[in-house]
Amino acid sequence: MWQQDIGMYPVHFTDQGDEWCHHLTVALTGDIHMTARGTDGTEAVELGPPLVGPVDSKLLVRPHAAGISCVVTGNGDSPSADQVEPWRHAADTAVSLLGRQDRVYAWEAIVGTAPQTAGPDRSGPLDEPLDVGPVHLASGGVCMREQVFTERLGGSLIRHSFPLIVSGEYTTYVWDRAAQIAELCLRRVCALLSLVTGEVWIPRSNPARATGETGRLQVPAVFGYVPPLLGESSTDWHGEIPPGADPFRLPGWAAQAWPVLADDHDLATALVRHAHDRNVTNLGNASISGNSSIC
Repeated sequence: MWQQDIGMYPVHFTDQGDEWCHHLTVALTGDIHMTARGTDGTEAVELGPPLVGPVDSKLLVRPHAAGISCVVTGNGDSPSADQVEPWRHAADTAVSLLGRQDRVYAWEAIVGTAPQTAGPDRSGPLDEPLDVGPVHLASGGVCMREQVFTERLGGSLIRHSFPLIVSGEYTTYVWDRAAQIAELCLRRVCALLSLVTGEVWIPRSNPARATGETGRLQVPAVFGYVPPLLGESSTDWHGEIPPGADPFRLPGWAAQAWPVLADDHDLATALVRHAHDRNVTNLGNASISGNSSIC
């Protein structure tokens, strides 16, 4: 096996490594997917070989005081230009693109209380929109109906809930990265809502790109198959919020907690773990028709 050092690059391993790897992969293969194997931090990160194309060598990337050091490695007795130069060119290109393809990605998702019991939610609709950290919370404007199956009662029941629309923005180089950040935001929002309301909140959709008013997420009046209630037809329920539904208001400390959680990884992890454990405990033997994702 041979190795060929192709130099050091001014890339901050922790802050810029993922973006540099993204640009390198696109420059090398024209795609965004390439095998990457990380380590415990003491050995090199191994990239490649590409799944398609003539290059069957790999790139070893290590943190260095000057940025990152890169070594191409492959099978055989000695390196050849066609196995080394594509990596060198891709690495140079990736450095030149750092920060230059950033754009603002707007996203939105639906969150709601976990479908664990029948009847109306204890948490009514959110009384007014508000910002919590980098995310915006707004009422979905719908009283959503769905079917809950429970082994304990040996059958199915109907529940009504008031999901929220969560939205935000993130500046980065590719949507997949923005989606990852959005998922982290959703978990934290749900954990805070669970703590405030005493109910278990979960994401009810994956983060979706918001590209304008057309096609924005909407909470459905009915999720999945739900048989009509006595005296109703299958089209009678339109999700109107009952006049007697008590709205809930998030306390001021909920918004103030976000920067505290952002600065304290252990506290943030404990909060999400607490919400997760409550979800597992409270769900028990209940489940909903289909799955929990609305979209």
